[in-house]
Amino acid sequence: MMISIHAAAGIVSSVFFIKENNSPPGKKGIAVAAASNIALHGAMDFLPHSHPISPYLDGIIVLLMTSLFFFVKREYKVLVFSCYLGGIIPDVIDLGVFRVLRFGSFKIFPWHYTSVFNFLNELYPHALVNISFNVLSVAACAGIVFFNRKRVRTIFSITTIGRKT
Repeated sequence: MMISIHAAAGIVSSVFFIKENNSPPGKKGIAVAAASNIALHGAMDFLPHSHPISPYLDGIIVLLMTSLFFFVKREYKVLVFSCYLGGIIPDVIDLGVFRVLRFGSFKIFPWHYTSVFNFLNELYPHALVNISFNVLSVAACAGIVFFNRKRVRTIFSITTIGRKT
């Protein structure tokens, strides 16, 4: 799956780790959030998916997504960053750092092995199915933001035009 979708899912998932009283989680909660997003990355990679844009454009989109951190309230920055990092770190390590270092086929995250990837592609041979899951992943992120907009407003300091305070 494109790293930009993993990054978006990581940022969006941070709304689920806020405590009931809208306070940020402690150190254990931050660790759980990061680990959960690594697991979410693996689960998303097991879904049928495609890579309809170039990896370079995908990387630029991910870098542009980091501008969202300017809108995160101070007390939630560590939470949102750990969710974001947990969402992208498997690709950064296995498909980025190891590729640059020419480690060949060595991967830390098992879902990145070629045998697993080829097996999944054989299960989902139709391009329309693969693209559909990309669209559904983005739609799921948008839906989470929409249905959890109170929590999103808790994390992000975003003002709405024309909104009375």
